[in-house]
Amino acid sequence: MKHNDIGSREAAIDGHHVEMYPGTEIMEDYAGSHLVHSHNDKRGAVLIPHPSDNLDDPLNWSPFWKWTVVATQAITILTGVISALSVSPLTLVFEAEWNKSEHAIAVLTSNLVLVTGYTNFILVPLAEVFGRRFVLLACSLITLGASIWHGAAQSYSSFMGARIMIAVGMSISESLMPMVISDVFFLHERGRFVGIYFFFLFNAMFLGPLIAGSCEKHFGDWRTFYWIASSFCAASTVAAFFLHPETKYKRELPEEVAHPVVTTVVGEKVDIEQFENPGNNGGGSGGGGGSSSSDQQRIDRDPALGNGKPSKQQFKLIQGMDKDALKKVSRHVVTPIHLLIFPIVVFGSWVFTSAANGLLLINYTQSGALSASPYNFDSGQIGLSNLALACGGTIGVFTAGPLSDWIAMYLTRRNHGIREPEMRLPTLVPFILLSALGIIITGLGFEYGWPWEAVIVVGFGNIGLMTVALSTVGITYAVDSYKPVAGQIMTIATVVKNTFGFGMGYYITEWVADDGYIPAYMMQLSVVVGPAILGIVVFMIFGKRLRKLSRNSKVHTF
Repeated sequence: MKHNDIGSREAAIDGHHVEMYPGTEIMEDYAGSHLVHSHNDKRGAVLIPHPSDNLDDPLNWSPFWKWTVVATQAITILTGVISALSVSPLTLVFEAEWNKSEHAIAVLTSNLVLVTGYTNFILVPLAEVFGRRFVLLACSLITLGASIWHGAAQSYSSFMGARIMIAVGMSISESLMPMVISDVFFLHERGRFVGIYFFFLFNAMFLGPLIAGSCEKHFGDWRTFYWIASSFCAASTVAAFFLHPETKYKRELPEEVAHPVVTTVVGEKVDIEQFENPGNNGGGSGGGGGSSSSDQQRIDRDPALGNGKPSKQQFKLIQGMDKDALKKVSRHVVTPIHLLIFPIVVFGSWVFTSAANGLLLINYTQSGALSASPYNFDSGQIGLSNLALACGGTIGVFTAGPLSDWIAMYLTRRNHGIREPEMRLPTLVPFILLSALGIIITGLGFEYGWPWEAVIVVGFGNIGLMTVALSTVGITYAVDSYKPVAGQIMTIATVVKNTFGFGMGYYITEWVADDGYIPAYMMQLSVVVGPAILGIVVFMIFGKRLRKLSRNSKVHTF
């Protein structure tokens, strides 16, 4: 049975009727069908998307080159975000130097946050048309120039200009790496690597204030931090030039390997046809109806898998313009907005937004709370408090991604080898409880002057865990459901997150000054816990039906 629907397939597997909608994947061989498995081992996971036979296909690259790309992306994120998000422990210093209020200093961060989000409406299309490498190098140079400008700024307005410039450069930290992960890694690996991405993104946010505060304390000059940050940005730019090849790749085979679709089941005899992807212009067998033995061998085993490496072309500074992507460039601008009508994308974006803005709430309030009695921390000590956030984030990366992958695979085996994106959602439960604990302890601790050990170790630690864990599972669920638009999902998720973060900068400090810390932190508790719990219930029940309703959307043809 072949369907006219873009994303609709049906299969009868071991007597079980399965509706195949976007995000649903067959993770086992059935009825004589053969798919490529990880490590070319029957016991390994089925590889989705299907790699080509070429050694320069990023899916076929050796572990060395895949990890090199991840490391280069991570270094770029660390250097850019550390340089950009470092103002909070310097709030009192900037207030004195420029005779500005706490609110005016908070605006330095909120304006940066807003520009960072909306710049991705431009950067994601550029990455599709000119490639990931071009955008990475261009933004790295912008970040380097902005870091130098920070250190040289002599006035509040000049420093604000540097903030806007660095926001443009470091915007790639919130969109490019998810695109590269989809280019280089398979479905069963994505949870782990999305977790690694969020680990570096949020740890950079944690470490920026820590390093900036320590530099101001030990050198007596906040500018020293930006000179050091500039040297790191220069080093990461050089590393990107020599070690980060282009990962955007056009395969002769369709992006999603043809899944076996059972047309008739008579007793134990099964007839199988290949589901043809829309827009597939080749890559299958030519002519004839049957598969040759060489075709079957190619499907059974990929000799290039794990043995590939980038070509010289993939290291060129200019890869050339993708004319097909250019013709569709408007889709890359419009699609992130269009994705807001998809409940699954909205849910993933909100989980990411609420978790990340819990960290931003600390950035806006920690300086005022920890510099006052009973803590009386100086700028260096305020910066060091972010170490607890980094520790929590580290726990998050080693638990959330791998745990969501393990739970999804366990439920896949129980579901006769059929993977549904919703199988990741139960992973959220323990992290929601720990998130609530961290927010409550931090808010009450700031308000009532609880011992710093409780506030920082338990409160900050669990909020650090929250930012990485909830973001990892929420975004991975959305990307699993709509894989062709992974970059656009991160774009709209970042826009939602940063729009709320921008607004927070204009009211949070005054609200805390008027009403104390409890109302602000209880608001944060509600926006984290409420939607996450509701989403688990709703999408575990109705998630597949919602994906069915969107099966004919053009987002599946990207």
